[in-house]
Amino acid sequence: VVAIVALGSLLHPLVAAVVLFVGAVVVASHIMVVSALGHPLTVRGAEPVLDREAASALWDAVHECAVRAGVPPPKIFVLDDSVKMLAGSWGFGSERAIGVQKWLVRGVPPNWLMAIVAHEVAHHAMRDLALTVAYLSLRSWLRVAAWILGIISLLTVVGLPGPAKTLIALVACIASGIVHVGADLVESHWIPHVRYGYEHAADAVGIVITGDPLSAMGFLIFVAAASGQMSRDPRPRPGRTHPPPLVRAGRILRDHKDTIFR
Repeated sequence: VVAIVALGSLLHPLVAAVVLFVGAVVVASHIMVVSALGHPLTVRGAEPVLDREAASALWDAVHECAVRAGVPPPKIFVLDDSVKMLAGSWGFGSERAIGVQKWLVRGVPPNWLMAIVAHEVAHHAMRDLALTVAYLSLRSWLRVAAWILGIISLLTVVGLPGPAKTLIALVACIASGIVHVGADLVESHWIPHVRYGYEHAADAVGIVITGDPLSAMGFLIFVAAASGQMSRDPRPRPGRTHPPPLVRAGRILRDHKDTIFR
């Protein structure tokens, strides 16, 4: 790629810019896909559960929830303390997987463990991971596009003769700024809103799978108390992938209060 860019810059600045753009898009897309697939070797601190004897409660919960959700059972992993999440889901096709922290598998009541697993299985049933990867890829592509437009602006000034180069450079510079702002909006507003929506939807689908809203709500309140995440602000925030636990518990209570207090 470097050689082609060097040769292209001698022919025309736009040739170098196009090669850079295509190469960067391919690399960004590959990184996104590999990250989303979440191959077990890339998930450090995840120990595979290969049979029921290794973690019978987790094994039974995953298989029961998968049957109820109508999806093939995903691969199962137990996470250690080095993994900074209580539970998670990742992968596509035969690499679909869920992981749960070891202390949760060993320490929480079976109905809470079922609620945790149902939420993660719900993500696979909804197939929201593919859309999340698409949004993250869009953000990366916009960043690359803004960078390339900036390069076009500089190369145009250096490589093109005549007064036209000033206009082209100005247009490319303005376009770079607009695309960069667009990437910021996707990252700070669009993606958080989408991720929040997916988490609330997974809560709802998980409760349909288990038929037990009280356990889902109880576990979220426990997480809030144990972690100190006592915020009740429902608004999506940049950098957050999940609504605060109390917000999720409150929505479950609002949507299922007749069942809970029956």
